[in-house]
Amino acid sequence: MSTAAPPPGLIEDLRGRLEQAGVLPRGGPRAAPDPAVLAERCEGDPRAFAATIDHTLLRPEATGADVAALCEEANQHGFAAVCVNPLWVPECAERVEGRVRVCTVVGFPLGASDPSAKADEAALAISAGAHELDMVLAIGLLRQAAPAGGELDRQPLAQLFEDMQGVVLAAREADGPVPVQERRIKVILETCLLDERQKVLGALLALAAGAHFVKTSTGF
Repeated sequence: MSTAAPPPGLIEDLRGRLEQAGVLPRGGPRAAPDPAVLAERCEGDPRAFAATIDHTLLRPEATGADVAALCEEANQHGFAAVCVNPLWVPECAERVEGRVRVCTVVGFPLGASDPSAKADEAALAISAGAHELDMVLAIGLLRQAAPAGGELDRQPLAQLFEDMQGVVLAAREADGPVPVQERRIKVILETCLLDERQKVLGALLALAAGAHFVKTSTGF
C-alpha cells in the first residue's frame, strides 16, 4: 500500500465525475485540519497527545472485566475515547470520566451488512450512550464501482453513498444522551484492499455523506 499523495488532479477529477453523475453534491468536502498544527500542540505534552488516541478493544473474546480495565486506563491517561463492540456501550457510558468519549463500530469488520441494519445499529448505539460511530463501508461495492482500469459504475457508487448517509442520518436523528452536535461518524475504508482511485472515491463519498473522518483500516 502506497503512502504517497495521489497524483495531481486525481481528487479533483474524481470529484468532478461524481458531481456530474449526480452521486455527490456540488462544491466538494470541507478542508481537513492541518496535521502540523496538531503535531506542534502534542510535542512535549503527553496529555495533549493522549487526547488524540482511541483506546480500542474489539477482540471477540473480550469480557466485561477487560472493558472495565479499558475504561480505567482511558480515564487515567485522558484518552480521547474508548472503542468497543456495541454490546459494551452502556457499560462504557457508565464508566468513562471527564472528556473521554465512547466509540463503537457499525457493520464491523466486513462492511457487508444490509444498509438498514447498519442504520439501526447506529441508532441503537447512540441511544445506548455512544458519542462516536466507526462504520465500515461496503468494501466489495466500492471495488465493483471502480474496477481497476475500468469506468466508474454509477449504481454501486450511489449505493455506497446511501449506505454511509443512512448511518449519518440515523446517528443524528436517534434519541440519546449525547447532544447531536457532539456525535461523530468515522468511515473505515480498509485501504489494504483498495487501489488509489478507490481510496479517493471512498473518502470523497464518506465526507459528502456527512462523515467527520475517514480511517484506513479495521485492523482485522
